[in-house]
Amino acid sequence: MASVLVVRDEARRELLEARDYYDEQRRGYGVRFVEAVEREFALLLQFENIGKSVGSGVRRHTLSDWPYGIFYRLRGDELIIVAIAHHRRRPGYWRSRLR
Repeated sequence: MASVLVVRDEARRELLEARDYYDEQRRGYGVRFVEAVEREFALLLQFENIGKSVGSGVRRHTLSDWPYGIFYRLRGDELIIVAIAHHRRRPGYWRSRLR
């Protein structure tokens, strides 16, 4: 079981951009989105293999009630968040982050 959560800078930026977008659409939704992501982070730390394997050691876990997936990989005791990606925008763009 992973014990350390590492959110890469690019993924953190995506989280904040999505938060800001949702807040522009309807006040308070940005906070709800971040809370949902944080709940899923906690779940992934407990059950690291629940995400679907998408290759190159990366797994995708879909957020409930939001059109986003969390892309992550495991390295030792670290669960590394590679991307927080919208389902319909630029599929696979995050793969360049694996190099």
